[in-house]
Parts: sequence; C-alpha cells; structure tokens
Amino acid sequence: MQLKVVGIVVSGKLKYFQQCIDAISKQEVPFEKVVVVPWGNEREKIEDFAKKQEKIKIQIVPPSEDSTLEGARNNALYSIGSNPPDWVAFIDDDTEIDSKWLQEMIAAANELGNNYTFASVVTYASKPNIVQGAGHILFEARPLDCAYNHPISAICTSDDPLCPCGNCAFVPWKAIEEISKLDKEIWDPRFRQWQTCFDFGLKLRLVNFGCRLVRSAFAKHEGACGRKKVYSKDDVINQLRSRILLYDKFYPEEERKNVMKLLENAVRRWKKNGYPSAPQCKGNEMEEIFNEALNQEKELKRGMSKVWLRRMEELDERYRRSLLFDGSTLPPP
Repeated sequence: MQLKVVGIVVSGKLKYFQQCIDAISKQEVPFEKVVVVPWGNEREKIEDFAKKQEKIKIQIVPPSEDSTLEGARNNALYSIGSNPPDWVAFIDDDTEIDSKWLQEMIAAANELGNNYTFASVVTYASKPNIVQGAGHILFEARPLDCAYNHPISAICTSDDPLCPCGNCAFVPWKAIEEISKLDKEIWDPRFRQWQTCFDFGLKLRLVNFGCRLVRSAFAKHEGACGRKKVYSKDDVINQLRSRILLYDKFYPEEERKNVMKLLENAVRRWKKNGYPSAPQCKGNEMEEIFNEALNQEKELKRGMSKVWLRRMEELDERYRRSLLFDGSTLPPP
C-alpha cells in the first residue's frame, strides 16, 4: 500500500538544509510533501532555496515565538493537522537519508502496521560504517544510543529500541493524535534538544505504540557528537538538566529516588575521573555543574504536565522497569 508521508525538517543553516533536501529529493519513493520550519539568521536563504525546489513539494511554516526545535516541530504538526498524512518523518537538517530510506520505512509500516514507530540505522557521515545510533534505550536509567560507535555488523538482529532518534524517525499520525489528546506539547520545548527523543519516545510508549528498528533503512548524521570531540561546561549542564527533567516527568516517586541515587553516584565518579564526553569537567567544577543543573531543572519543571507521570504509575511494574531501567522492550502485559 502506498502511504501518504509528510516529512518535517527544522533548519537554521542553509548548508545543512541543502544537503538534507537533496537527499529527500532522491528518494525512490517520494514524500507527499516536506514541511519546513526555517529559523535564525539564514531563514530567508533557506526559504529562497526551498521555493526553488521542483522535485519535491515544500510547505514553509514560519517559526512561532517558541524558537526551540521542539516548538518548531509542534508548529509543523499543527500546520498539517487539518489534512493529516498517514505517517510523519522527522528529519534533522544535518541528516542525509539513503535513497531507499522512505521505501524501507513504508515496507516496514505495511508489514507491521501503524501501532509502531520506526527507527533507522544512523551512521557517522565521516565514518559510514560506524553506527552513531540505532534508536535509543534507557539502560540503568541512562539515556543511550543503541549500538553507539560500533560497526554496522554489530547491530543485534533481535533487540529493538525504546524509541527512535528524532534525527530520522518514522511515526504514524495516529500516535501524534493520541499524544495530543493528553498534551498539546507533543515535543516538549523544556528539553531544548537534550534528551528530547526520550521525552517523545516515552510518550509514544505511554499511548501504546511500540518501536522497531528498520535495519535496512540507513542515514548519515555527524551531529554534535561527531563534530564536537569534547563538550563544554554548558553542554554538560544542559545534558544533566534535561536528564533530571526526564526523571521528574516520567519516573514515579520510588523509581525517581533510585535514579537520582544512581546519578549522584555517577557525579562522584565524574568528580574523580572527569565527565565522559567532557573530561576537563571534574573535581569541584563537576559538583558545581550538577548543582547548576538541579537549579535550572527546578525552574523548567514549573507548570509541567503530570499526565505522563500518572500514566507511568498505572503501568504494570515489570513493564515499567523494562522501559525506564533495563534497556529492554518487553511487550505491554
């Protein structure tokens, strides 16, 4: 069956946008259209380039006052809500999908149905045989990229992720509708890109959508983890702030106590050895970073919906732990 698929691309850099649109235009199975939300200093250049495209239909949606990635994605979704597609593909502007990407995603959707979301095998643009991520998991409550920095051949043939990475995710419109019934923030701007896929992914799980990795769908994405060899102090603050926010939003009281103990133990290790992606952050500075992350999170969580926490509390305990701690994806009971 030919499905109606709309792509969503948020972009602030013309160079990335051009590469992304070039890859989209080469799809062997075309998109119905691509919704573009341009922002920042290069917005006009991006709009001009988009208007000149003839191979694909592009709808330009102006950014709202909320200039976050999440706010822009929400704005794009609102713009197509009156005439929704069957599926939405979220594609980062610095991601280049393979020419068969959409074809493989549609094949998976036709086989398994629209009660699933689908993740891609994403490699580094500079190292096309090394996996940057194959979806996400929470292992011991740590947000992780599946198969990170492993060769493609190392991807397990049986394990599936908790959720897709937003750099090239394939999501049924039905899932978007189910989330929006509970929360107008389909993507939550509080996360400011850090851990935002886990926020969206846990929402998808809580409205009963599973996730599968399409091992035949490939994309290239250098991303921040490829371009930056060492993160800055502010990067570390932002990572930890959003990680704590994720715990507040989805982890019931006892689980949250447990994960905060795990995180505090990790901070003690990082004080001694340095933060994994920012080894210069250690000692007293690491403690200052953690305290600043806690303070920022307190401000961000004000007014945050409790609906997802209540949903999580209602889950079977074993299934809940499989989502939040084990890195496994047990089927719901």
